[in-house]
Amino acid sequence: MRFLRTSIALVIVSLAACTAYYNTFFNAKKYFDEANQTALGTNGKPTSQAIQKYNECIKRCGVVLSDYPKSKYNDDALFLLGKAFFYKQMNYYQAIEKFDDLKTFYPESEFIPEAEFYRADSYYLLNQKNEAYRILQDFMLKQGYSSYFSRSLYKLADFSLRDKDYNKAISYLDQIIENYPKSEEYPESFFLLGQVLFDQEKWAQSNEVFIELLNSKVERSLKYDSRYFLADNYINLKNSKDASKNIKWLSKKEYRDGKLPWIDLLEARTLIIDDKLEQAEEKFLQIIEDYKTNKPFVSEACYYLADLYFSIIADYSKAIEFYNRVKTEYKDSKFVEKSVLKSSVASQILQFKDKSREISADELVDEQFKLAEYYLDVLDMPDSTLKVYDGISTQYERILTMIDSLQKTHEFLLEKVENLPDSEPESIIENTDSDTLFAISENEETIADTVITELDKPESKTDYEAKIDSVSSKLVLLESDAEKYRTEFIPFSKFVKIWVLHTVYKDTLRIQQVLNDLKENCPNNKYTNLAERFLAGEDVSILNRELHSLMEEYSEAIKVSEESPEQSVELLREIQAEDYENLNDKITYALGYIYYFNLADTTSAKVYFEELLEKDRKSDYSKHILKFYKDGKFIKIDRLPAVAALEQKQLLKEQEELEKEVGLEPEESENDEAVGEELEDSEVENADDDLQILPLEP
Repeated sequence: MRFLRTSIALVIVSLAACTAYYNTFFNAKKYFDEANQTALGTNGKPTSQAIQKYNECIKRCGVVLSDYPKSKYNDDALFLLGKAFFYKQMNYYQAIEKFDDLKTFYPESEFIPEAEFYRADSYYLLNQKNEAYRILQDFMLKQGYSSYFSRSLYKLADFSLRDKDYNKAISYLDQIIENYPKSEEYPESFFLLGQVLFDQEKWAQSNEVFIELLNSKVERSLKYDSRYFLADNYINLKNSKDASKNIKWLSKKEYRDGKLPWIDLLEARTLIIDDKLEQAEEKFLQIIEDYKTNKPFVSEACYYLADLYFSIIADYSKAIEFYNRVKTEYKDSKFVEKSVLKSSVASQILQFKDKSREISADELVDEQFKLAEYYLDVLDMPDSTLKVYDGISTQYERILTMIDSLQKTHEFLLEKVENLPDSEPESIIENTDSDTLFAISENEETIADTVITELDKPESKTDYEAKIDSVSSKLVLLESDAEKYRTEFIPFSKFVKIWVLHTVYKDTLRIQQVLNDLKENCPNNKYTNLAERFLAGEDVSILNRELHSLMEEYSEAIKVSEESPEQSVELLREIQAEDYENLNDKITYALGYIYYFNLADTTSAKVYFEELLEKDRKSDYSKHILKFYKDGKFIKIDRLPAVAALEQKQLLKEQEELEKEVGLEPEESENDEAVGEELEDSEVENADDDLQILPLEP
């Protein structure tokens, strides 16, 4: 009887343990499924709500693996843990680590094939593309996994398409279509083939593929998606009739709410083909307003509206405005590169033809630098890059010529107005066909950065004074532009020109010529200094002007952090550095630091510190934060550990120097040695690094 009671008790304990295991794992999977069913945010990433659910899943998977290490279902938990890290989109390294553990500890697991695909995706998203391709290619060579060949080929085709290696993509897809007609990837391969041809701008051939898909037995969503490509292809082929047919069909049949904005966009583009330009413009603007929270969509709409202004309406100022919004709305848009190029071209046209000066010198030169970067980085045309930089200096010379001419006009008007009565009108120009007091040559007028509008013939002293004010205003504007060219635009363009000549051409003679010019005309300029350091072999980053300007804004904000922390916070918040990850992290850390140490606002500080810890717990910023903030709570300290360590070391040094001055040998006890070694080996060793990342050092 006693034995029976013991056996029953053991069974009950065992059942309870199994129940606890299943409950924990069930809840983990429940949180994962809920997170995966949550729509992505407008930035294409998981929402904070979804991330919370992924975190709950991760926490429970950890409990399963730690509390039930011998369960035969642990590979389920480990695989789910890897997927949760993967779909959070910020933990790809952790995902890879878990999938590697699955291979190591559970080599016979049924999840191994799926894990390989997740590993490949993770490496690709980390921009380790060669490793991603290698994983898939090696996987296809392993015995026992032939049923996954078609999926591996499809994934390789997808990667190739993203890398714009269209020939490889087509090759992989053809293998699926020819060898695996019964695979799940077969219809998807047809669809992807049509997309590859679309991306190659082979619109007629792309339509042939999508029409074949429509006539095949494939799932409804694939047929509907094919209609979108058909409409897009017909628009590109200027066939509004067939484009409209597909658009109307989609308007009646589409069952997915998320697709409805794209129907509106196709309709707006069709209006352009039908030459209904005003309606098209209104439609685009309405679309951008109606769907403003859908950033990827709005980015694409801005591109097509900018194209309308640029190519058809010829409103280049508006074209530049909306081309710039393409990246502002969604920096990962596939239209960003095209927008940069077209925006630069539009600015050049404005420079040559637009006399209203609706675009500032800063904007014009920035557009030219964008064009130079595009020639070099995208088109691989370094010669064109150098021509753009040379054009900056040419513009400066023309501005100086215009200033000289305006100054003469100004002197002429002042001389005339002194000899006029206060009220009587007087025509000062007789026997001339010209209605202007001043005109620049046709060549200067069409090319100059700022154009002098015609001056009507003055008739009274009041008229003359008005003309003098107008000319004075233009002079102030031109002189301001000239100063920017002299101190910023030209030195920067020459610095980058040296970089191109050194990196691309290895042309030491031309490098020396440009450097000599910089030293002669800009001897104390920051870019002259950078050029000399670069040529001396220092690791000098080639910053674009926008980043350089943002870094200067950051320095100015930090300079006032001690005396006026509120102002510092306000200045830091105004810096738009989303496109520059390192600077953005620096600003985030600085805001947290100032809120905590300067303003004693732990609630606000916590937000910024958590953001950095969540992003990368092993970063320098995170390591420093963890010295005074852990597990959502602040550790009470008077000073940062590194600062205290440095002060203690300095105190010991001063004591030794004082003892030497009075003729005493410094005493060294075992305790002193221990303290010294402790400081040397621990915090002091990293003190300089810590101080380098403190935001109070601009």
